[in-house]
Amino acid sequence: MVDDDPSIRMVLTKGLKKDGFEVSQAVGGQEAIKIIDSESQFDLILLDVMMPVVDGRQVLEYIRSNKILATLPVIVLTAAGDEQTTNELLASGATDFVRKPFSLTEICARVRTHIGHRKAARNEIAVALGVAAAHHINQRLTTLLGNLELAMRCAPDKAEIREYLEVCREDAMMLADFVKRFSTLKDLTLRPYVGESMMIDLFPELQKET
Repeated sequence: MVDDDPSIRMVLTKGLKKDGFEVSQAVGGQEAIKIIDSESQFDLILLDVMMPVVDGRQVLEYIRSNKILATLPVIVLTAAGDEQTTNELLASGATDFVRKPFSLTEICARVRTHIGHRKAARNEIAVALGVAAAHHINQRLTTLLGNLELAMRCAPDKAEIREYLEVCREDAMMLADFVKRFSTLKDLTLRPYVGESMMIDLFPELQKET
């Protein structure tokens, strides 16, 4: 949430937390950009327009220029009531807007709706990608495992060769498990990978154990 008014930040934070959301605050555009650069796992941004130094339009432009955040929902808070301003904000990349003075119930409802849409869209993409990858990888796994089994049958007395083949077989079985997880993916969990890129976490239980 980005707003230079401490009273508004307090009201929004309390209301959103009461509704079960985790909230990070920025007192202005400059701080918002710093937080965005250091943390990329936001589900949504509430953004005030009229702020000193770096205003909401500039923050919105920065968000939309970032490939990782290009589709991040941004709800703009504005005191402007004219249609031209709201149309300009939407054309600049705002997902939605709420006019001040706002209803806390409306804010929470819009936040919940847009976060739900974002998660559903990400899950649909992940599932479709998983099905496609599983199909093609499984084709190769089938022949790989079959050939490994044939090779092991042809070398019953060569312990060293069988040892190497067994390692290959175990790796292939691990890959098969990976494909199975990928093709049945339902809940999408992302974690940092390299630089600004994110990766789908196929083994979240390992993260919990560590």
